[in-house]
Amino acid sequence: MHGARPFIYKGLHRALENVAEKFLNIYDTKIWRYKQKNLTLYTENESKRAFDR
Repeated sequence: MHGARPFIYKGLHRALENVAEKFLNIYDTKIWRYKQKNLTLYTENESKRAFDR
């Protein structure tokens, strides 16, 4: 039983890493989408202003 403990910890550690990775990926895509949305809005406004000049 004593020898099995490191395996349990290793498994938990790996599971936590996977969860953290998934969470970060979701977070990154959300930020990226938000940035993309803001970028498109910004460029649209800029082009409108350019046409107005």
